[in-house]
Amino acid sequence: MRQMTQIKRMRGVALIMAILVVALAATAAIAMASRQQFDVRRSANLLSMEQGQLYQQGIEGWVMQILRRDRKSNDTDSKADIWATALPPLPVDEGMIAGRVDDLQGLFNLNTLWHDGQVDALALSRFKRLLMVTGVEQLSASTVVDWIDSDINVTLPDGAEDDFYLGAQVPYRAANRLMESRSELLLLARMSRADYQRIAPFVTALPTPTAINVNTAGKEVLRALADGISDSDAATLIEARGDKGFKSVQEFLQQPVLAGRGVSANGLSVASNYFSVSSRLRIGNIENGYTAMIFRNDNGDSSLVRRAQGEL
Repeated sequence: MRQMTQIKRMRGVALIMAILVVALAATAAIAMASRQQFDVRRSANLLSMEQGQLYQQGIEGWVMQILRRDRKSNDTDSKADIWATALPPLPVDEGMIAGRVDDLQGLFNLNTLWHDGQVDALALSRFKRLLMVTGVEQLSASTVVDWIDSDINVTLPDGAEDDFYLGAQVPYRAANRLMESRSELLLLARMSRADYQRIAPFVTALPTPTAINVNTAGKEVLRALADGISDSDAATLIEARGDKGFKSVQEFLQQPVLAGRGVSANGLSVASNYFSVSSRLRIGNIENGYTAMIFRNDNGDSSLVRRAQGEL
């Protein structure tokens, strides 16, 4: 009787062991299958990303041709030019692509504040107005100057150099060079995310000092050109230029709403050299946005300055 009981126990143990082996084998098989599916999806996503980058490069080359053709046909840049027409969503293999070109000189170039070893007083006064127009209260223009100037001397009263930044919870130094991206503003003393969101749509960081294109500048940038330019005055200027824009800076300065405002012709233009190419791609399961900066010289020849996933 005892022997029969032992045999039954042994059979029970054997059955449990068999069940455990089957369970472990099934778990391993499921893990291997899941890993394989993950690897397959990852490989597909990588291929989609590479395909998207090739489409982005294709858009950049296409835009360069358009910019070259545009420069040969006219000497000004405005919203009526062919480059200003947005590319509607177009179907591509396993997805779609859309894009647009923007004139970066319709924005205020932060790197214009400092050049030739000194502060540009005119650009500084315009930037101060832009801060007021956009409601940025904490950031000081002096802080931006100290970030991009070549010295370590604090600009009074609200500048900031290494002494300030080295005291941060995560210490770092002032760049003391031109900005690579407007997002560097987030590193500046007393700069909040809310203030950045207010000022970011109206500023850029270009490799060299540039003039503001009055044919593509928005109301906020136009208001920053001199004291006393109201929102309605800026709207009147935009209406006066229309899509075709002003033929010259002098024509712009002769607008009645600018009479007596003391707007300087220095730092203004009706043509541009720097443009951004923004594209949105969906390839397979991947959706990405790319932005490229294009430089076009006065002869119309264009070249890629830099490219980023997201904003420049």
